[in-house]
Amino acid sequence: MAKEKIEPIYNDTFRKSRKHPRRIVWIILVLVIILAGAGYFWHVHRSSSLSTYPVRGAMITQDDGYVDFQQLKDSGLKFVYLKATSGARYKDDEFEDNYNRISGSGLETGIYHEFSFTSSAKEQYDYIVSQVKKESGTLPIAIHVTYYEGSRPNVKTQGKKLAQLMKMLASHYDQECIVWASPSIQKALVNPYVTHSKRMLTTTELTSKNTDVKFIQYVGKDKLEINKQTSNLLPAIYNGNVKSWKQYIN
Repeated sequence: MAKEKIEPIYNDTFRKSRKHPRRIVWIILVLVIILAGAGYFWHVHRSSSLSTYPVRGAMITQDDGYVDFQQLKDSGLKFVYLKATSGARYKDDEFEDNYNRISGSGLETGIYHEFSFTSSAKEQYDYIVSQVKKESGTLPIAIHVTYYEGSRPNVKTQGKKLAQLMKMLASHYDQECIVWASPSIQKALVNPYVTHSKRMLTTTELTSKNTDVKFIQYVGKDKLEINKQTSNLLPAIYNGNVKSWKQYIN
């Protein structure tokens, strides 16, 4: 009878037998990491999309030409801010036409003024009232503050002037005013001098944890979709949900 051939046992015998299962485990682990990363990327992309925010709007000027406001409403927008005036001598050419046509669309309407560093608060106030008359909208009047070309403002002087202008407008129209500016301007020029007003923030981020920020004028890559087509209108969102929006406008 032939002897059974017995293979010697080496230290790595069991390691060899387990090599294949370990490879499968590593492959599964890598796949899980890849899928988790893809899921996170999808979540970040989706959470940064304008379409995921229920209360969207647009900032509109004469440069946008003719705007079909009923189409904006049908596309899901809830509000519009119309440019009205700049400084103490310039009025948006399309303001009156836009304001008249937006009536009946169901969109909440706001107006905004471009703040001037060279005109006094009284000069700007007088001009706004003379041009806007009673057409101040249903949303807070926004004062847009930006460092335009060649401007080197004294933040203390301009901050106090801004506060004065907002106080005069709020008193005349019995209506809230908000400051629209970038985070750096809000910090340097607005916050130290305008203490009892909400904000509109210009930013690439669609959300803000600051409860004083009621609106965000979005300057990121995402675009509004109007009538299922990409629009060049400047997007804006209300910094809250539908329930708080209804409470805010009421």
